[in-house]
Amino acid sequence: MAIIKKKKIKIPVYFGNLILIKVDKLTDINKEYELTLGEDHQACVFDEMIKGIHNYIVAYDKTSTDKVIAHECVHLINRLYIDRGIKLDLVNDEHQAYLMGWFFDECQKFLNNGKKKI
Repeated sequence: MAIIKKKKIKIPVYFGNLILIKVDKLTDINKEYELTLGEDHQACVFDEMIKGIHNYIVAYDKTSTDKVIAHECVHLINRLYIDRGIKLDLVNDEHQAYLMGWFFDECQKFLNNGKKKI
């Protein structure tokens, strides 16, 4: 298995953890997480519950771009909302926008070795 790096971050306000993984290729995590990702995947989102705490996991391969990060952030928000019983509000979407920005910043910093792009 070729995990390049892994980081766990507490999610503010909504609780749970964001776990970020960077790998050479996503198939490298299939066995550890009981997944069936193919060679064509650049990133994926999945979750697990450990001792009553939700872990939202995003795995990126080494070729992932900001476009891929944004795409996976939408999946993160939707999973968190489902788990918390929150309905998307298209009129009052400030909470969703906050989460999008927070998830994106954390993922981008992780993939860029602590540096946030402008």
